[in-house]
Amino acid sequence: MIFGTLLVMLVYSWQLTVLVLIAFVPLLPLMRALQRRQLAAYDAVRDTVGSTMAEVSEAVTGSAVVRAYGLEDRTRHRLRTAMAGQYRAHLRAGLFFALLFPLADVFGSVAMAGVAVAGSLEGAALGVTSGELVAFLFLVNLLLMPVSELSEVFDQTQTAIAGWRKILGVLDMPVDVDDPEPGAELPDGPLGIEIR
Repeated sequence: MIFGTLLVMLVYSWQLTVLVLIAFVPLLPLMRALQRRQLAAYDAVRDTVGSTMAEVSEAVTGSAVVRAYGLEDRTRHRLRTAMAGQYRAHLRAGLFFALLFPLADVFGSVAMAGVAVAGSLEGAALGVTSGELVAFLFLVNLLLMPVSELSEVFDQTQTAIAGWRKILGVLDMPVDVDDPEPGAELPDGPLGIEIR
């Protein structure tokens, strides 16, 4: 959709298309930088989810011991600490999505304003009629939709990549349990007991 829209924009006015591309170029390194930080933040979320699940598992499986020794307050504190850490990690990861989403709108608005101003002031020199300028503005708006959706796709992709990394980490862990030695072959027939 992006390339098709750019192609139609080129047909209307290559000069205005270049202006739109110049307006969107700074968005690429910003998105890349935020994407890296977002991935690190989602890795931290996965770590805290693991810590929270470990605390919940210990509290549930050891509930009899916790009650027997009066460790309810300590267990409650550990659970709340783990959940608070997970909450903070989610907030941090969400912050990058909250920054990424409006960036596309900001740069799109700059592109839209640049096209409107350049088309209004220099439309005749560029060979663009007022109708073509309006059509071009609609095309710029059409270009904004996939760019805005890209931030949401990045967010979901970062979540999936962080989860996949954790799965691969678990699969790469060496097995700690050694296979038992093969047992002794028993003779055929009934077994006897010797008392010494």
